[in-house]
Amino acid sequence: MPVEEQERVFERFVKLDNFSQGAGLGLPICRIVTERLGVYLRIDKGYTQGTCVIFCVLM
Repeated sequence: MPVEEQERVFERFVKLDNFSQGAGLGLPICRIVTERLGVYLRIDKGYTQGTCVIFCVLM
């Protein structure tokens, strides 16, 4: 996933691959839910072997 597109996947109705199924709501909903629980969801910009999503609980 290009670095400049990584934050866009957390916007509603954004799909980077037009050939895949879905409405582009999964990751935005995940981010909203996790932030309300005091957790953050981010993409590791330094990982280059695919996509690595970081899920971190703040205490």
